[in-house]
Amino acid sequence: MEKNENNARISRADIPRVFPPLPQLNTPWNTDHSFGSGIAPFYDAFTRIMFFILGHKEEHLRRFALIDALKMTGGIKNIQKILDIGCGTGEFTLALEWALQNHDCSITGIDISPHMISLARRKQQNHNQRRNHYKPSVSFKQMDATNLSFSDDSIDLIIASLSFHEFSPMLLHDVLNECHRVLKKDGRLIIFDYGDKVVKKPTFLTKLAYYVIMQFETWRTQYYIRCGRKELFSALAPMKLVYQKHLAGGVFMTSVFQPIKD
Repeated sequence: MEKNENNARISRADIPRVFPPLPQLNTPWNTDHSFGSGIAPFYDAFTRIMFFILGHKEEHLRRFALIDALKMTGGIKNIQKILDIGCGTGEFTLALEWALQNHDCSITGIDISPHMISLARRKQQNHNQRRNHYKPSVSFKQMDATNLSFSDDSIDLIIASLSFHEFSPMLLHDVLNECHRVLKKDGRLIIFDYGDKVVKKPTFLTKLAYYVIMQFETWRTQYYIRCGRKELFSALAPMKLVYQKHLAGGVFMTSVFQPIKD
């Protein structure tokens, strides 16, 4: 990734120059509200198969990633208001509800696709019938992550699971700056997404999965996803990396950022 002089933060106007291989075209996952009608019914099956090929149960890996990230960056004591960006069918949102089952807080899952939100609400109803009573209150809303309907400094925790890799650099700039606006000074942004590379004990399956992800699943964004999130995110918004862990041989990665505020 090209760096500005003196490592200055990249402005929105400079993004086309800094990322010349990528025209500012967002993927249909984030720009076409009707696109989810085709993929939504099959999304859970696709992700479960992908995790299974890598030798992991999706629910277990996501829960481990979430709990470890919370534990290593301050715990849950002061968490009251939580936002899940690009929640899709609500899988990670409900994993967060499970992780905070004895903690009194509110969790809001948002997605730009009404079809994803519809499935998330249906999943929540089925989930409520099977589980014991948990303290967190969970709701799902259709919302654009570049224009959050939350007040400044009002959110304690933002999570994003398998969504940021779909964003173009310009869209990522806008989403990160909205996260910065709504997060409290000591708030956290937890991102669970594809890793930058296979880094630990590469196997045939991890190499194959990484190739498939880079060549097909993130076909418009594979250039900058390899640039390293610490460098990229801190250049697009006032954020600092406080935790990072590679999972599944490096195919997945958890990163935790905190907003830099005066």
